[in-house]
Amino acid sequence: MTELDHASALVRAFIASNRRDRYLNLLASSQGRAKLRRALAHLKDLDPEFAQPIPAAEHTPEAIATLLRSHGAPDECVLLAEDEDLDGLRLPLEMHWRV
Repeated sequence: MTELDHASALVRAFIASNRRDRYLNLLASSQGRAKLRRALAHLKDLDPEFAQPIPAAEHTPEAIATLLRSHGAPDECVLLAEDEDLDGLRLPLEMHWRV
């Protein structure tokens, strides 16, 4: 599966149905993808049916990975990231970052 396939699947699974076509069109070009990446921090079009708040005490890589695995996530993920250097990378689901 290509990185574009992963990003498109993410949009089809988690973006509200009335906004999906717009997001898929953005993914079709590098300029559109850049626009979408810039908007990620303020994304308001997630389908609320699939959004789940995570308690502050569970904001750890281990807890989030466990939650994602409980919903069928694989051990590896492909990033759709605001940061151009991270966007499209394949990484372990559970990764510890140093900032």
